[in-house]
Amino acid sequence: MVFVRVENFLSKFKKLETKEGRENKVCEILKGSIPADGLKIAVRKKTIYFYDLSPAAKSEIFFKKEEILEKVKKVMKEAAPNEISFRKP
Repeated sequence: MVFVRVENFLSKFKKLETKEGRENKVCEILKGSIPADGLKIAVRKKTIYFYDLSPAAKSEIFFKKEEILEKVKKVMKEAAPNEISFRKP
């Protein structure tokens, strides 16, 4: 039986992150921008979903939307979400 090295093949997938990893990374980026302590988010495809927020927190996020998306894009490059929604995913 011949053993084949799959190291090179698997190295392609090191850049991929799990769903929880993306959500945690986005939370870390947003900690300084948003004054919400119990931030509940979900990241699906290219959208960040914020839910269970007060109306004041929603309006603050809405006003800082471009700044937030720019910060996320700077850190996450091509895997960055490019939209924000306030509905549950």
